Amino acid sequence: MWVEERWIIPGSSSQARSYEDVDLARGRLILDLIESMGVNHAGVDVVIELVDQVHSLRERMRLLMEAIGKQDPAVQNALWQALTPIR
Repeated sequence: MWVEERWIIPGSSSQARSYEDVDLARGRLILDLIESMGVNHAGVDVVIELVDQVHSLRERMRLLMEAIGKQDPAVQNALWQALTPIR
């Protein structure tokens, strides 16, 4: 069911589905949401979508920090000054 809902998307080899650590962590989260917290399926959809958005934003932030780190010191300082309101 979780695969059909696309809450977990396994990789697939030629013979069987394969699950990575991230899939197992998502499974534990889903189980906890449903069994421990009483979240319904619509709620799980929302939580999973938000978790995915947070992970995407973290990756974008990592790439942004990496790009800033490759700039000349003067450019880095200007960027840090411009970003002060959001830090």
